[in-house]
Amino acid sequence: ISHKHRFIYVEIPKAASRTILRVLRRGDLEIHSTTTRLSELLRSEPELMSYYRFSAVRNPWSRLVSTWKNKVLDPKNPQIVKNTRGLYKGMKFTDFLEEILNSPIGNDLFADRHWKSQYTFISDDDGNPLVDSICRMENLEEDMNQIFERIGLLEFFPEEFPRLNATREKDEDYFSYREFFSPEQKNLVSRRYSTD
Repeated sequence: ISHKHRFIYVEIPKAASRTILRVLRRGDLEIHSTTTRLSELLRSEPELMSYYRFSAVRNPWSRLVSTWKNKVLDPKNPQIVKNTRGLYKGMKFTDFLEEILNSPIGNDLFADRHWKSQYTFISDDDGNPLVDSICRMENLEEDMNQIFERIGLLEFFPEEFPRLNATREKDEDYFSYREFFSPEQKNLVSRRYSTD
């Protein structure tokens, strides 16, 4: 939240959140963090309804593969695996997907924030959006530029837009998320994340 510039950014994990936070923490934007859900925040502080609210989302298939690579395969991130029944370090993607799609840990009531439905971060309890703009990770720089223009802070927009945690084609472990899903799995993910 920036009270000085009257905007709220809603962070959704695995949807360019580190990159956006780095951009927002540049200059004198006076950013304050909270872990309160947007719907609860707006209920408890109705004056924030006048603030410009935005977030970024990611293709659900890509987000799942990224979560698996970063939170299940990467030995530097053991917490989620340790704290989530059914997950184990180094598990195959198909096994991870099975847990997310067919066990209680995949249900939004119990899901870790890294695979919880993205709409739950930015909507009220009835599923109505509470944000003014949604950036797509695939068009992040262009979408963020438009938001900075909209909130009157174009002078804070970086000349070189950072890309944190990005997997690049030149990296030896580059992947296309499409390669990870069978046709049936694609459909299951589509149903699970239909609102996203």
